[in-house]
Amino acid sequence: MPLSSGDPRCDDWYGCIGRAMRVEVEVLGSLRVRVSGEVLPQISGRGAVLLSRLALSAGQVVAADTLADCIWGERLPTQARASLSNQVMRLRRVLRAPIIESAPPGYLLRIAPGDVDVLVFRRMVAESRSLPDDRARDLLRRALLLWRGDPLAGLQSEAFQREDAPALAEERIAALERRIELDVAAGAHAEVVPELRELTTRHPLRETAVRLLIMALVRCGRRAEAVMAYHEMQGRLRTELGIDPSGELRAAFRGLLGDETDAREGNSGRGSRCTCTGESTSRRPATTNPDSAGEREATLGISRQLPAKIADLVGRETEAAGVVGQLGARGGEPLAVVSGPGGVGKSVLAVECAHRLVPAFPDGQLYVDLRRAGTSIALACLLRGLGLHDQTMPRSSDERVALYRSLTASRKVLVVLDNVVDESQMNLLLPAGSGSAAIITGRARMASLPGAHRIDLGALDEQGALDLLARIVGQDRLAAEPEEARSIARSCAGLPLALRIAGARLAARPRRRLATLAGRLLDDARRLAELRHGELDLRSCLALGYRPLPQQAKRLLCRVSIFDVPTFPAHLGADLLGITVAEAERLLEDLVDARLLDTADDQEGDALHYRIHDLVRLYARDQGKTEDMIRENEPVAALKEQNARLVRAVCPNPRVGR
Repeated sequence: MPLSSGDPRCDDWYGCIGRAMRVEVEVLGSLRVRVSGEVLPQISGRGAVLLSRLALSAGQVVAADTLADCIWGERLPTQARASLSNQVMRLRRVLRAPIIESAPPGYLLRIAPGDVDVLVFRRMVAESRSLPDDRARDLLRRALLLWRGDPLAGLQSEAFQREDAPALAEERIAALERRIELDVAAGAHAEVVPELRELTTRHPLRETAVRLLIMALVRCGRRAEAVMAYHEMQGRLRTELGIDPSGELRAAFRGLLGDETDAREGNSGRGSRCTCTGESTSRRPATTNPDSAGEREATLGISRQLPAKIADLVGRETEAAGVVGQLGARGGEPLAVVSGPGGVGKSVLAVECAHRLVPAFPDGQLYVDLRRAGTSIALACLLRGLGLHDQTMPRSSDERVALYRSLTASRKVLVVLDNVVDESQMNLLLPAGSGSAAIITGRARMASLPGAHRIDLGALDEQGALDLLARIVGQDRLAAEPEEARSIARSCAGLPLALRIAGARLAARPRRRLATLAGRLLDDARRLAELRHGELDLRSCLALGYRPLPQQAKRLLCRVSIFDVPTFPAHLGADLLGITVAEAERLLEDLVDARLLDTADDQEGDALHYRIHDLVRLYARDQGKTEDMIRENEPVAALKEQNARLVRAVCPNPRVGR
């Protein structure tokens, strides 16, 4: 007879359940459940949907409204709560294990993350990112073996079909493409060609798969087939979507045409991708072969490389006017730095300002996305933007810097350096002439750049958030459900990227009530998953700041995220990790630099206090579970209670997150 939570023989109920009766749930295919190693008869219907939804968030509370939405969709029964309770009761009887707990505002599946195949898959994929290529390749191969078919197959749920199943399928394809890329790099190009043929057949518009197929075919010496693969993809994109292939795919093709050796090395050489515009670089023949900077300059033209501006810039007019006024005025600062957390709208503001400044810089406007470019590549992009041919491109970074400064010395050029990661790059990439100017964006404040007009962007206030939503979905829709609109704005915490995603989802479903999305966003366990639409993904944006962090800084962020406290002092971080206050302060400052924490305004004495953004808190909680920042052998409830004692000592009335 299994032990229960009230049994005096078991102080650690979760541990006892795990030892006495192990339950394993598999959703990467049709639903399959094992209890103590025995496969249960197939669970079907609403019970299967209920168990699958709980398993996707194992160890976390799933709101009753979320579960009801998954089970019934738009056809909710009159007594939805009572009907859900009946479904839970039936499922408990089928499972024969007390693992479904009632936990306001819903239910929780109390099983280890290692007993849910999708959570194991995600953990293995995350771990592979920090491993050497050979070990990452093996781990991804083992992770992909967990898949038995289409995720959540056979389940009748509109929510699964609309959101969860496509998202899981995308995770699988991304992991498969990464593993194939590592296979190609390891010399297994011939082995992956059949697999890539099948992948491109099943997903004919997936450009990454076609790019890998081209690389593999070239390395096999099958260049004619590689050319055919590119042209077939180009035709599909133009016919079905009315677009051309991406810069990366075009770069792979140019490399194929230009230099087979470069293509085999995974580098398209003179046809490499230019991160200034996303275009592949030109292989135009030089009309001359200039040797000096003056002769080169004579062949140059004027470039207009700015991305299209976004029409719904909201809440940033003061900041935009400040940048335009400083850079456009005679004698004004020639440099503007726009900093802020991920998703706050730095690039949108920079591009808007650059468009307004076009008349002041008639010799050209250059743009480089530094998230994907080192200094040497960025310099090459800028020089190409100034008209330099690849055949005359200097090889060394020092030569490129010298030529870049020479070409900009007597010109009025505006340069936008977007998504700066390494502040040390900047002095090499700024234009030299007094008539030129630059706009720099990045998460760091870049305090070492002298004489800059600085703007540090924060979240929008509630009215600004509502104005942005209204621009996207229409004022009439918001006016029809004002409370729900405010709830969405609060759930997005004023972050423009989150608001744009929410607005895009609403715009894509013009007949759906705002209340549906508002309810989903109130579920902390689901909110980040809801804030994804097409290529816009809040979780990916936050990951850009999180992934480069030292391991101890990641652990500290994940520990702090458990608690809903407004601010906390450095010595709390020391207590949570068992380190000195000085060590904790260094880690906390790393998190501030990454814009995952902020220093608080309400300091007490000499002690620094810190605060965490609501959406960062949710992301860090998820990462804490995914990356074992919360130890597997330490139940989450016990860790929370242990840490809560520390938090209560320094933070009044903290709320512990689920």
